[in-house]
Amino acid sequence: MWESVGKDSNERATRLLEIVSVIQKLYSAPGSVFLSTIEIEMEAGKYPTILAAYFEDPEWSFANRFCCERACKTGRDEAVTVGHFTFEDSGGVMGRLLRSTLGLRWGAALRIGGYRVSDSAVDQLINLSVFGLVEARAILMQASLVWYASSNVDRLYVWSKTDDSGNLECLFPKERVMSNDT
Repeated sequence: MWESVGKDSNERATRLLEIVSVIQKLYSAPGSVFLSTIEIEMEAGKYPTILAAYFEDPEWSFANRFCCERACKTGRDEAVTVGHFTFEDSGGVMGRLLRSTLGLRWGAALRIGGYRVSDSAVDQLINLSVFGLVEARAILMQASLVWYASSNVDRLYVWSKTDDSGNLECLFPKERVMSNDT
């Protein structure tokens, strides 16, 4: 686990997202792709804005793969509907999508994570949620690196397959604190 330090939640989250971008760039591998996932409430300023930002991102192209998981609200109750968005991320896209003029796009349902898989596995996995137990198992079977952030986006957990056993091991020391020189 890496714990981000900073004066407030926005600064800690921004630092964590910068570390994720560095990890994605350092651990990129030929024939593999990083898929990042954002789950957040489907309400103004959150999910719709993130989707719009994705298609306006300078790295977007028709070749990039993404999945907006189907979301239906069929009842009249006032329950929140959570949107799930997974996309190719070569480093930095997640941070750009979550940034706003006031810091980050926060939400009670905000969850972020991602994984590296072979390019050939993307079509089988891109519509699955790294946060759902059954779906995460399917992802873990094929992922060579997995990461997710705590709900406050101030702690980062990263695992990697280090050998042919198929087991994921903690990539970083358990209690390493992120600093400006990390």
